[in-house]
Amino acid sequence: MKTIVLAGAAALTLAGAASAQPPSPAPTGDITRAAAVADAERRFAALDTDGNGTLDPAEMQKAAEQRRAEWRQRMEERLARMSPEERADFEQRRAERGGRDRDARGGDERRGRGERGPGARRGG
Repeated sequence: MKTIVLAGAAALTLAGAASAQPPSPAPTGDITRAAAVADAERRFAALDTDGNGTLDPAEMQKAAEQRRAEWRQRMEERLARMSPEERADFEQRRAERGGRDRDARGGDERRGRGERGPGARRGG
């Protein structure tokens, strides 16, 4: 059971579910299994707000909402740093997409329509 919990914690770690926590220090060399497990346990503990050893849907939803709020904050900061020309270019590209952001659609709508997927060329 502990392996399943740790595997789940590792998956959430890779997905960035605990992005509210300060990032782990940049690796300076090889990462040991013990260090990786300790990092996964730290991130899992941050998500497990009720401390019961499991992540329920409410805890996962809260983490997702927190990630979205952080994304929006970073986007606002990025927009504030843009020159008027950069902002105009950004707004034009956004209008070409129908004025929708990926976050507002709940994901990339292009997936599932064959326009982009595994093995597809990017940037073209």
